[in-house]
Amino acid sequence: MSTSTEISAENALVLKAIYPRKYFEDFIKCGVFPDGRGIYEFEETEVDIGDQNQSPTISSTIFHSNCYVYTNRNIEIRRNVKYPFCLNVEIKKVGTKVNLESHFTQYVLNLLLSRGVLISPEALVTGEEALQFVINSELKLTGSTHGMLQPCLMGLISSLATIELPQLSLEESVTDDCLMKGSNIKVESEKPERLKLNDIPVATSFSLYQTNNPDEESKIIYDVPAKNKGYCVSTVQAITGRDQQIYYLSGGGSEALVLRRIKRFFEKSGEFRQKWEDQLNEKICK
Repeated sequence: MSTSTEISAENALVLKAIYPRKYFEDFIKCGVFPDGRGIYEFEETEVDIGDQNQSPTISSTIFHSNCYVYTNRNIEIRRNVKYPFCLNVEIKKVGTKVNLESHFTQYVLNLLLSRGVLISPEALVTGEEALQFVINSELKLTGSTHGMLQPCLMGLISSLATIELPQLSLEESVTDDCLMKGSNIKVESEKPERLKLNDIPVATSFSLYQTNNPDEESKIIYDVPAKNKGYCVSTVQAITGRDQQIYYLSGGGSEALVLRRIKRFFEKSGEFRQKWEDQLNEKICK
């Protein structure tokens, strides 16, 4: 029995080396990727909320199969002005230069922030609308940039979800043309309030895979691993929130897609999103 298993393992390694696409396709036909994850399952991500008493600079850490994302943040106070925007995010790739995937992720995160998907500017206003909190978030990524949008988005959300802001007031004697100092600001409440998030969306993707048999229908598979992405025809990236609200959609090609399969993708994305929100709330409440 063991000899047969060893021979099968050797044959699989030979097939992988000589015919990598055939090796990949054999797994896809069985409904799994070579790493064992189901083709209709999304890449799992774990979050660890930092202890602010021990490490005030790192607010959360995201563990992804391809990378780690460490989130740092600092909060400032300024007069309530419309521009520049009161929530900033910067992605830093540790060890290598920033690539197209990094630029794409930065663009999408900025888009979500500017549209108020995560938080509204009004949520950062205090002191009878005279003052405004400014949140600067930094995402440090180590590892592969493939599929980095999902862990970076989760890192940003987990960082924002742990913020507690005090109620402040500004002395009436301070006019608009005066330089604002820390001594002019007073804390009105001892207990800070948790920053309210408008939504907790997730980034998911699906790709089309056409088998070597032209008579077979193309398969829609979710969150394709980087080393297997070259075998797929096209990839669609989506960001969805509660009630399957679509905030962003990109990619795809000229291939016709069956509506029920697309609907199923967004249903599965909704289930994945709820699971992520439950995990986040559980970690915050610990």
